[in-house]
Amino acid sequence: MNTYGEELKKHITEADAVIVGIGSEFAADVEKIAADNEIYLFYKSCISSYNNISLYDDIEQYIKYSVYYNELSDGKNKTINKYIAVYGKIQALLGNKKYFVLTTNTDDIIYEGGFDENTIAAPCGSILRFQSGCGCGSFCQSAKPVLEEIYKILVELKNKKEKLTQDIVLEYLSKIKSAIPECEGCHTLRSFNVHGQKAYDESGYMRQWEKYTGWLQLTLNKKLVLLELGVSFDAPTVIRWPFEKIAMLNYKAWLYRVNQKLPQLPLEIKDKGTSISENSFEFINSNF
Repeated sequence: MNTYGEELKKHITEADAVIVGIGSEFAADVEKIAADNEIYLFYKSCISSYNNISLYDDIEQYIKYSVYYNELSDGKNKTINKYIAVYGKIQALLGNKKYFVLTTNTDDIIYEGGFDENTIAAPCGSILRFQSGCGCGSFCQSAKPVLEEIYKILVELKNKKEKLTQDIVLEYLSKIKSAIPECEGCHTLRSFNVHGQKAYDESGYMRQWEKYTGWLQLTLNKKLVLLELGVSFDAPTVIRWPFEKIAMLNYKAWLYRVNQKLPQLPLEIKDKGTSISENSFEFINSNF
């Protein structure tokens, strides 16, 4: 454990509460995780062999996320398990402290890391949740049952005994598309509930966000540690700027900003925080 690690551990031990903000340095490469799966490789080999498959280009993301969800659920993916282990180190570092965790990541691995789910807010959404595809209504629902069904269809295709033909592949792609729910109003496929989508539906995270803001009010004038891990400027209004404001307003708060590329603290709080120029994932992994 280096000096920064020792300082952070001591600071958390003495704190009344901790807020952890987790950013892109903790984001898993979902595309790569899916691409390494044998079922996905089989699917790609199928569509590369035939014409007219482009008719189903709009289901590519659903297939990819179904494969990723299978890897997450299976519990055997080494990359995912490494993330889970490091999240577990953060949870262990917090000990019995009162805490809340915010994340800008959408891969949902954080929910496997040992944190109480009631203390997690993910304002940028989840690739495992559906929303309206066009913004015609506020309707968020878990995508997991659909993703499981898509993966099941892919496995059935791979395990077919008869020789595959273009017609068979198209039949199974049609089954996959039929499994994806549509918007009731415009009949477009439901999209994934992630920030950046057309008409992003915030109802998917708002309940947890309200819990967080209510909890945050109780930390005023308390010894508070703000642990910011690898947060970029992709969505600075979620964690980065609010953490700076909290550190400025709460005279008992201290901000730890751990970031390989953007560790700088503003002048207004340079005496109320610690800037650590390291990759936050590796910092946690090597120190705790």
